Amino acid sequence: ARFENLDRAIHQAILNQYDHGYEQASMKCASFYTYTSEISSPAGSGKTQTVTEYGIAFRQDYSMEDGRLVEKGGSNVPTVLTFRVEDGQYLLAEYWEPRDGSYYVEDINAKYPAFVRPDTEKTLLQQKIAVFQQLMDGYKVSRKQIIQHILEDICIRQQWCNTLADLPLMCDLQFQLLKYYGADTL
Repeated sequence: ARFENLDRAIHQAILNQYDHGYEQASMKCASFYTYTSEISSPAGSGKTQTVTEYGIAFRQDYSMEDGRLVEKGGSNVPTVLTFRVEDGQYLLAEYWEPRDGSYYVEDINAKYPAFVRPDTEKTLLQQKIAVFQQLMDGYKVSRKQIIQHILEDICIRQQWCNTLADLPLMCDLQFQLLKYYGADTL
């Protein structure tokens, strides 16, 4: 598919990458955190320009079950996306992710510019907020349903804690999200 907007092309590339895995989810959301971009314009007329985005691809899939927002799956992975630009439209040329296990760091070091070291934990809050915004805007999920989902996640995680003192450490992201929703959380 071709897109006139780079952000839309990135969003769709992430959704398409994992579309086969979560058929049961009716709400598919994606966010991309860009560390840096490269634009190459080969010399000579008629050459195709490319845009390469280095960042973190975050994907979350949800469904509504009995009025509750239910996570069906997702991913949070350093990703490099390369697009060909033809007639002002972006066409995905390469979707790259590092291999798992012992190859992970080696692959990232080989693919990313030396000054970029992707950290999926540092971008998670921002990307989770972007996904919740997509749920509210695109799928008409209410803030109340999103806050309820976050609170349910905290309750589930609480069961894994040895003491209540461990809960803030285990639920740091969830507490930050609740703060983000401010008065709506109360």
